[in-house]
Amino acid sequence: MEININISELREKKIFVGTPMYGGMCHGMYTKASCDLATTATKYGMDVKFFYLFNESLITRARNYLVDEFLRSPYTHLMFIDSDINFNPQDVLA
Repeated sequence: MEININISELREKKIFVGTPMYGGMCHGMYTKASCDLATTATKYGMDVKFFYLFNESLITRARNYLVDEFLRSPYTHLMFIDSDINFNPQDVLA
């Protein structure tokens, strides 16, 4: 399936990727996907910020803290990506 994306519209978006990391760890596939997302964002001139929260055992409190950081930032879109999953960076663009 081919996805057509308006690049100028995409460049107006500022994406804040919040990742809670229980125990301060993340999986290798998450790391690879995050690096791929950063590369893709650079390619298209997008502004993407990765914010990691380490060692918070209560996931709801971790997400609340990440939302607070997002609301204090100039970013327009918040995306939670857990540290134990793999994702396709192209899905972020869609």
